[in-house]
Amino acid sequence: MRTVFFISDRTGITAEALGNSLLTQFPQIEFKRVNLAFIDTQKKAQTAAKLIKEASKTDGQPALIFSTQVSSEYRHLLKIVGELFLTFLRLLFQKWKIHSKLNHLMKWVFLMA
Repeated sequence: MRTVFFISDRTGITAEALGNSLLTQFPQIEFKRVNLAFIDTQKKAQTAAKLIKEASKTDGQPALIFSTQVSSEYRHLLKIVGELFLTFLRLLFQKWKIHSKLNHLMKWVFLMA
């Protein structure tokens, strides 16, 4: 079994939908899904990082993380636990070369989709 975290600073619906779409491509693997929504403070991000680290230790392999976390500070806290880290909005923003002033607006567009 492999633990998968869906992490967001809002509801987590986007991270969960995108992550689950990808996970369906691996029916032979059993996943334990953990939703962590409203990770919008440093304390919550630290708690999330601790949960990820514990799950990785229990599973004996790195947890998968699907995140729509916008805050680079909180993303960093999650990243430093050494797990596979997939963040969709950041990659989309980079690919589409969206300026930082539009990031906040685009975040809401994706969350409402």
